[in-house]
Amino acid sequence: IRKGMKARQSRGEYVWQVPYLPLDPHDLGREYKEIIRINSQSGKGGAAYIMESEFGYNMPKAMQKYFCYFIY
Repeated sequence: IRKGMKARQSRGEYVWQVPYLPLDPHDLGREYKEIIRINSQSGKGGAAYIMESEFGYNMPKAMQKYFCYFIY
């Protein structure tokens, strides 16, 4: 999720081509944060994306590996 969202943002794409989400949430009157949820299946990339997008904290890769163990 994190890599896909970052790639989309850096290219300024308006066509929805992000992995795992087959449609644009805005087409349904929703925001991204209402759809993306983090759980144990999200892995380190999902947790890192939320930490960066919601809290502005860009975790180093080494920290991501251990941080994901605390997500339930």
